Amino acid sequence: FEEIASAPPAVLRVDPAIEQRQVERVRELRASRDARTHSARLDELEQAARGSANLMPHILASCGANATVGEISDRLRKVFGEYKEG
Repeated sequence: FEEIASAPPAVLRVDPAIEQRQVERVRELRASRDARTHSARLDELEQAARGSANLMPHILASCGANATVGEISDRLRKVFGEYKEG
């Protein structure tokens, strides 16, 4: 058990070809989505986060408008900030 506990953690290495494929998929998604609907859903999410509404329906609507996890997270960070230890 001590050998396992003291072993350095494994580092995940992503195959560059897989990474490039995913980058292209996100670019295609962004190019093909309805920009107006996408923006409106994220605006609604941000507005809901400023109040006391249940955010889950707004998060799901943002996903339905092809918002990425990063875009949704950015809007929530804009309202709530980001936790920083210490």
